[in-house]
Amino acid sequence: MEKNNSVKIGQIRADVTNNRHINSRLMFNYNLIVEKLDSGELRARREWLGVGKREIAIEEVLWCPQNGLQSASMEHPELNEYGHLEILKSQGNTILSNYKTHYEEHRKSLNFVASPCTLLSVPFEISKHWDALMNGKKLSWITPL
Repeated sequence: MEKNNSVKIGQIRADVTNNRHINSRLMFNYNLIVEKLDSGELRARREWLGVGKREIAIEEVLWCPQNGLQSASMEHPELNEYGHLEILKSQGNTILSNYKTHYEEHRKSLNFVASPCTLLSVPFEISKHWDALMNGKKLSWITPL
């Protein structure tokens, strides 16, 4: 995703343990950073870390208050796999490279009938539509990745 001047507006760290075990040994954790860019867009990046701080997965979204989700990506560094989605209005382009594609990039064009959304961009959508949701309006999104 493009680099831009930004202001960090939030950071969260979550630790995950397995309560079935007697000890509270950490299984994995994640760091979530939300930044507001000079352009007014929001960027969220979540890094999933395993034991020994090994990067398991990296998710990143770019969200615009006027147009919603602009791009989303997911990467699994150790598996050499990644997926990326760029969105312009009701159309999108994806790039996928993983074991099933024999690590070759596969590209696909998409058309959306509703605003696309990912788990990482849901909080932005909720804040944008807060008043409507509080008045009982139902909203729907499409999860493209």
